[in-house]
Amino acid sequence: MNTDAEKARNIITYINNNNFSNLNKSVKKDEFIQFNEKKVNNYSLHYEIVTAKGREDGSDPALLFVEYHVENLGKKRSADETFIARFKKIFSEYNINEYWQSGRIKPMAQGFAVYSKEGISANDGEVVPKLEARLNDFFADVDKNISKFLSWESQRPKLELLKKSKQLILTGAPGTGKTYTATELAKYWIEENNGTIEENCCKVQFHSNYDYSDFIIGLKPHVVNGKVSFAWKDGIFKEFANKALEEYKANGDNAKPYIFIIDEINRADLSRVFGEVFSLLEEEYRYPNKETGITLPNGENFILPDNLYIIGTMNDIDRSVESMDFALRRRFSWYEVTAQESESIVASVINGVEQTKLLAVMRTLNCHIGAENKPLNNICLNLGDEYQLGGAYFLNFTKYKGLNNPEELLWKNHIAIILNEYLRGRKEKEQLLRLLEKEFYDTWNN
Repeated sequence: MNTDAEKARNIITYINNNNFSNLNKSVKKDEFIQFNEKKVNNYSLHYEIVTAKGREDGSDPALLFVEYHVENLGKKRSADETFIARFKKIFSEYNINEYWQSGRIKPMAQGFAVYSKEGISANDGEVVPKLEARLNDFFADVDKNISKFLSWESQRPKLELLKKSKQLILTGAPGTGKTYTATELAKYWIEENNGTIEENCCKVQFHSNYDYSDFIIGLKPHVVNGKVSFAWKDGIFKEFANKALEEYKANGDNAKPYIFIIDEINRADLSRVFGEVFSLLEEEYRYPNKETGITLPNGENFILPDNLYIIGTMNDIDRSVESMDFALRRRFSWYEVTAQESESIVASVINGVEQTKLLAVMRTLNCHIGAENKPLNNICLNLGDEYQLGGAYFLNFTKYKGLNNPEELLWKNHIAIILNEYLRGRKEKEQLLRLLEKEFYDTWNN
């Protein structure tokens, strides 16, 4: 089909061919169009346009409905409760009414009246153009939610990995949205369990000076009656873990998840930061499997509960990755956030022609940068996938919307800068930059 199924086949040609008074009838096969299908995790998401009977109270005797709904593509064609809950939350502004038909969930997204109540009469010769204009507005708005929903649903494999391992590290090229992904992953899961980000999530960023006293516990100076003394003070992780433990003791297996996010986890000396606590990361040493943990320097017993989860982020090209302790490495599951996956960051913020252009430019440049190693004038960059440009770089385009030639500002102020760093020391650097710039503009303009 062409654009939006040729605008729903020109708002279903039969509207002009039928007398409007005859639309007060049940839906027929030729009065139904499905289009704009997207598939994710064995589900089909798509628009449907149908004509249907009016409301039971007799109002709006002929409605032209635009639906957006989801169907499971499996044999039973039933949607799981988590999936439905996410769909309803994302599309809540449309007051979705859900109903079941042959085991399929079909949330109603929007309805358009064809009669004069909505400013369109049966004798109006501009019925189709007017409805097409209204559909354009609806599609543009819903497409934003679709991107958001697909981004949400794409978190499912990471969430399952986090649930099983308790500790997860998101790794990948710069700008792939690892920190954003970690935050969204925490948000989705916490909200599904009726928690709040403020209460059930904590985030820190590691750096070279971060140590055990910041993270677990340490002697900190304080002034009493004008004299300086030292007292034990809990670190941010210990405080958060104790809150999670209280929650678990109160609610058991129904306890809300507590998620601790460590951005740039490889920037600190992890053995120095975690100390003896790293042994508690093993599931068999967590509460309630084990009721006593380790003894801290202040003599206090410390244990990690089963509802505490850790998400770390790190860049593939960061050389400090190599210094990460192997004993700690094996206690984390790893998930690579690829540049291709990060395209959803662009799609969730930018729509229409600009989205198409930005994604095309991103893919073109990454073909030359990544493992595909597509040559430029017979010269290969030889960088690899860990150097590909993530979607976050291209989001900078939004800073220049409304200005003349915003793509030029994106190239000069962001893309060219990082590529210049990648190619530093290469004798053909200037030539490669010119060739990459040409690829950028050729792709944008075409």
